[in-house]
Amino acid sequence: MQLGPKLAAIAKPRPASPSVYLKGLAIGVASGFGLETLLIKSGYYNIILKSEAKQLLKAQAQEKRETEATATSTQ
Repeated sequence: MQLGPKLAAIAKPRPASPSVYLKGLAIGVASGFGLETLLIKSGYYNIILKSEAKQLLKAQAQEKRETEATATSTQ
């Protein structure tokens, strides 16, 4: 299918200027910085840290109980 010269000129993709990529990069960096700042200021990371510490303690306690149960059953 042949396009007319006017339509071909409109439909031809043009490369984006470097400023478009720089604007996108700046917006991405700024939004990432803002999100990280929000998470730090809200204490979200502290909540996650405490939750993971509780899970680790539970796993260690379970492992200790299993080790003690194995040790007493073999004696």
